[in-house]
Amino acid sequence: MATCFIRGIDNELENDTSRLDVHYFDPEYTNIIKELQKLSGDKMKLSPLEELLANSKTKLTGGATPKGAAYLPDGVKFVRVQNVKEFRLDLDNVVFIPKVIHETSLKRSKLKPKDVILTITGVTYGISAVVPDNIGEVT
Repeated sequence: MATCFIRGIDNELENDTSRLDVHYFDPEYTNIIKELQKLSGDKMKLSPLEELLANSKTKLTGGATPKGAAYLPDGVKFVRVQNVKEFRLDLDNVVFIPKVIHETSLKRSKLKPKDVILTITGVTYGISAVVPDNIGEVT
């Protein structure tokens, strides 16, 4: 079922001509942004992801895949896009990588409890999950 909405000239986002994705202008998202702005008040600034990625102080990193992607029957858990479900990680089909890769070439991709993972590729683009406390070593 398709969803349709009309973007009026009084829309606060009207002057944003850099966006090509129609869903950015969906009133549902505009309302969510307004609610987040109300809730955050002076305590928090809402920032576009692009701005956060450009700021080295935010500690945001992009994930990586080990060259050759030779997965092992055991080792350090390696989270892939298909493991990220809405609001949770599904590790039923998790793969494993050698600890040496986890400690070297994928060092900046190490995950810690309460990290937020956001998918930026695949059909699940834009899905996020929080790394649970009991995850153990994971990349």
